[in-house]
Amino acid sequence: MDLISERKSSKKMFTNEELIEMFHDLSSGMKAINEKMVHRDIKPDNILLSGGVLKISDFGLSKAVGAATRSSTFKGINHIRYCAPEAWSLESNTIAMDMYSMGIVFYELATLMHPYESPMTGNIVDAWKQAHLTKIPEKPCTHNKSLSDGLDQLIMKMISKRPQDRYATWDELLSRIGNETGPEKISFDVSKLVSKAEKSHFTTEEERIKNEKESNRRKELEAIIIHCFSEIIGLVNNVVETFNSKSEFIKLTAQLDGKNSIKIIGPKGKVDIFVYPVYENLFLHDNQIQAWGYIRSTSTKSGFNIILVVDDINVS
Repeated sequence: MDLISERKSSKKMFTNEELIEMFHDLSSGMKAINEKMVHRDIKPDNILLSGGVLKISDFGLSKAVGAATRSSTFKGINHIRYCAPEAWSLESNTIAMDMYSMGIVFYELATLMHPYESPMTGNIVDAWKQAHLTKIPEKPCTHNKSLSDGLDQLIMKMISKRPQDRYATWDELLSRIGNETGPEKISFDVSKLVSKAEKSHFTTEEERIKNEKESNRRKELEAIIIHCFSEIIGLVNNVVETFNSKSEFIKLTAQLDGKNSIKIIGPKGKVDIFVYPVYENLFLHDNQIQAWGYIRSTSTKSGFNIILVVDDINVS
């Protein structure tokens, strides 16, 4: 959309009245589109100005509404700048995804900038993924001081991380946009209360994202440890099988006790082998410790510790 580039060059923000008109045109267009399909490629490049009216184009990635389609294909790298958080996990295509993408476009119209900084180096796709999944952008009014509170909140609701926190339908959004043009119904100023409630909401959201990120990190680490421990299990099974093939009188049994524990059981006792993920950042000789554990004999009460360290696997 050349309109954004032109305003960037002139450093002239759109007025609230202009934004309301554009938001209404685009929301009405999306309502009509989503009645038939999920667009999946909403971005300024696919929005045209025709006869003073904004129109949405390019349906190359569209899918019929209700179809449980999945795709990890991006039509051009630019699409990832507008990709909803749930789309990165290849969830079924929904109208909520288009709502998020259009919210990013609304943010750009209101501020003349993208809500997330563009990564310049490294894994650009992963950097955009993390931005959409974990970063809460600054409120649009931070960059456009003349933006109304109503439009500011509308945009932030559209780009909420969780689909259920966005507007449920385009009619709901259109009604909210309509309120921006209607008469003021409140005779007293509640802006401070609204601001306080909004701050509380985003504080809660940041905490939720932080907890979710930590939970995902732990799951990733646990998966790595289970994979590493599977090698130990293979070694133990090999030792037990070899021993049993050579011994006529005493036989051993290898018994799994969960995903990270195995026992070698004999006639007079057993040997426990156990590992547990280390979630803290601990190091041994400059190597990050992934897990600790032990090998312990129940008959002799002796044993030794096991420490697994990071080699070439990076856990973020």
